[in-house]
Order: sequence, then structure tokens, then C-alpha cells
Amino acid sequence: MADFYSQGRTNYFLVKDGESFEKEIEKLGEGTGRPIHLIKEERGYCLLFEEGMPTYFHDSETDEGWDVQMDEVIREHLADGSVCVMMETGAEKLRYLSGWSIAFNNKGDTRVIDINHIYDGLESFGTFTECEW
Repeated sequence: MADFYSQGRTNYFLVKDGESFEKEIEKLGEGTGRPIHLIKEERGYCLLFEEGMPTYFHDSETDEGWDVQMDEVIREHLADGSVCVMMETGAEKLRYLSGWSIAFNNKGDTRVIDINHIYDGLESFGTFTECEW
């Protein structure tokens, strides 16, 4: 059994309150045990996820844990008119390759694209097998 390794990142996006956003991301990085690199530039913020998107948070003070949805965390901070695009790609050796993107704004609009959607509707092209074993 091989381990799955993934990495992720966002585009640059604008937030309503930079100080509040930075504090929440710092806390998330500590509580998820996964490095989250926050880059701040004139064009906005960008997040880099060395070990994929965090999905679980553990509060060391209360010893409680809960699931985390990074898009929901970021969405609450997004400035009006700003769009965040999160991308993640990963592999289990070369047996399984995966990748997806999600784009969203603070109004609730969302679009998700998964790399495996390439197979949808290919029956009209001819015979094929998926790239897994």
C-alpha cells in the first residue's frame, strides 16, 4: 500500500480584513498539522499547501477536533468581487493521479472541475480504459 501525496495552491485573491484572515490561516496551519504558506502581495493573498488542503482541525487547548472546508474558511474572508481558485494535485506512486480545482466567491457561487471528468462522455470516441491499475 502506497501513501498518497498532494500539494495545493490558490490564485491571488482579495480579502475584507487582512489581519483577521492572516490570524485564521495561522491558527489553521497550527491546528491541522499541515504547513500553510501565506503569501501577501499587492495583488492580494495566495496560499500554498505543501501537503494538500487541510481537512481536519485539532484544537490542542480543548483537545477537540472537527472537519475543515478550506473553501468555506476563505469564502468568509473574500472581498466583494474577488474570486478564489484552489487547485490540488497528487499521486499514490504513479498508480493514481488526481487533480481538481474549485473556484468560488463570497456570494456562494462555486465551480468544481476534477481531472477525472475527462472520461465523461468518451464512449462516443471509442474504447478506452482509465489510467489506474
